[in-house]
Amino acid sequence: MVEVPPVPPFNPENVPAELKAKRQWINWRYGVRDGKMTKVPIAPWATGDLSAIDVTDPNFCTDFQTAADAARKHSVGLGFAFFKGAGIVGIDLDKLEQLSGEAKEIIRKANSYAEYSPSGKGVHILGRGKLEKAIKKVGLEVYSHDRFFTVTGNRLEGTPPELNDIQPLLEELEGKYGDKPRTAAIAVAKQPV
Repeated sequence: MVEVPPVPPFNPENVPAELKAKRQWINWRYGVRDGKMTKVPIAPWATGDLSAIDVTDPNFCTDFQTAADAARKHSVGLGFAFFKGAGIVGIDLDKLEQLSGEAKEIIRKANSYAEYSPSGKGVHILGRGKLEKAIKKVGLEVYSHDRFFTVTGNRLEGTPPELNDIQPLLEELEGKYGDKPRTAAIAVAKQPV
């Protein structure tokens, strides 16, 4: 059986003002799914019922202060929900203890607010930009909608305290890891004869 740890405290003072100004805040708790620990998004106004919410529904979101107060009151975490067109993108780098040269380069090129994940073993980078489709590869995930990030406020030393434009990096990552458009030749070759 998987033991669920307590949610670690967060540092609201380090959360960038630009993020705090968005009405995209939720809470989260640890849970177990398929024998593995997971982070479960919950409504900031949950009292006894800490059931999972749909992070694609903005009706479950609130302002930063309400979510922060709920996190303290109920010993749960603080989360930021991404919505298409909102202009905020998150990059998730896993396994910090094995942070590769590529991950360090991503952090450097982003030059935007970055913080440790709740476990301390990962890094979340938040910045301004647009991304059509999520990028998922081992150790790297990039989202602009239909997901949420846990927010700790435990800023990665040497990274800016504010959000910056990360569009050039997003385009580089899309080119390297995103779905490549199929060329006409490939599309024709795959059609049944």
